[in-house]
Amino acid sequence: MALPGKLSRLRPRQILQLVKVFIVRPFYIIPTYRATQLAIHLAQARFGKEHHLNTPANAFRHALWSYLIAQKVYKKNENVSKAVHWAKTITDLHEQIAPNKPLEKAMDLHNNSIGLRLFEANYTTNTTDQLLKLLNRETDQAVKITKAADIEINKNRLVFLEN
Repeated sequence: MALPGKLSRLRPRQILQLVKVFIVRPFYIIPTYRATQLAIHLAQARFGKEHHLNTPANAFRHALWSYLIAQKVYKKNENVSKAVHWAKTITDLHEQIAPNKPLEKAMDLHNNSIGLRLFEANYTTNTTDQLLKLLNRETDQAVKITKAADIEINKNRLVFLEN
């Protein structure tokens, strides 16, 4: 489903939350939108619809999404910590609004944070191919979890719930 379709499913209070975030940084709207579209496109190209499930493909997409938001905002502001802060704000808000079960939410937040750590360590990586190689390696080492405590044990690895 396209992003506008997802926005139409939000309740007024959720839309207000988004507006409050973006009104403070209006110049980040387009980079954030483009990062979101690119993450979905690349995940779809690599995994098909599987990235919508709680599989390694989903872990890949979440890490990719947070990385791309930070990368595109960094190109605007040239400040790594501000770019990471913005990406965390957006991805955390998404998880707050999304109707996920607690373990799914924890998994997504964790995988988003992995993407941001990868960005901080590799923000000079400019090509999509380099980024995809990095994330493919991380995805190949992703760990299946069954409870929230497993996330802490695997704090430096992508995690997923089902194969």
